[in-house]
Amino acid sequence: MPADAPKVKLDATLAMGAEVVKYDRDTESREKIAAHLAHARGAVLVPSFDDPWIIEGQGVPGSRR
Repeated sequence: MPADAPKVKLDATLAMGAEVVKYDRDTESREKIAAHLAHARGAVLVPSFDDPWIIEGQGVPGSRR
């Protein structure tokens, strides 16, 4: 999450049990940070956009249920 994100957003995210990793949006790349975390944890990185399966899923009828 950007280090300058509103406190209410940070607090709400933490309240839902998420781990928040802050970054400086001017000097750091969230994509690189996410890729590093996924690699280090053996996780699969699912992009929020810019992925053919994500894009296709948004255009399929009935996908927004």
